[in-house]
Amino acid sequence: MKSGRNNMSALTSSRVRVIAQEAIDSYNRPMTAHEIEKYIKLNDKDLWREVRSKCYDYVRMILSVAKLSEIIKYKCLKRLIGVDKRANFYGLSNKTYDPNVWVPLGKPSEPEMEEPEKDTKFQGAPREITFHSVTEEEAVESWKIMHQNMKVNDPVWNALPSAMKEAHDYAKMGFDSKDIIQYAINKYTPLQDPMVLNDAIVILSRVLIESQEA
Repeated sequence: MKSGRNNMSALTSSRVRVIAQEAIDSYNRPMTAHEIEKYIKLNDKDLWREVRSKCYDYVRMILSVAKLSEIIKYKCLKRLIGVDKRANFYGLSNKTYDPNVWVPLGKPSEPEMEEPEKDTKFQGAPREITFHSVTEEEAVESWKIMHQNMKVNDPVWNALPSAMKEAHDYAKMGFDSKDIIQYAINKYTPLQDPMVLNDAIVILSRVLIESQEA
């Protein structure tokens, strides 16, 4: 039953990404999540019903997960009629937009050709986060490892509880597990530190499992 629900969530998020790319391409400029929602409503009523059954910011969250997609965020430098330029805009990374109006805020990660030596600085979240089932004991062990490796005042101890709460809330709303973990790691940058990344994924995975079982 849980597996079926997760499969449906994954299908919905994939369809949102596909139609979002279609919308952005047809507009020939980056669009806000609200504009993409209106496009979905007009062009795919079945998908719109599924989106509406999730939560009010479902489309924004899916677009914010830079995974298996050419969609990236853009900043708008000029005011568009009827659109708040402070809103998040989403465009296609393989398109060229007017640089006087649009500034890309991120690009999809390129496949790594080699593993150079790394210092203590981390270089962003991995291309795709893998969700896997973990036991409570494994999650507790990861928590212990993080306590051993990280100082008490490390930013990770502010980021992790917030990420856990968001993961729990989004799981209750029916979001796809992989999307939730990817979103959390992307949003809470201290969790991208190679010293804690794997253990953070284990802990978040356990949060999702317990949220779905409750």
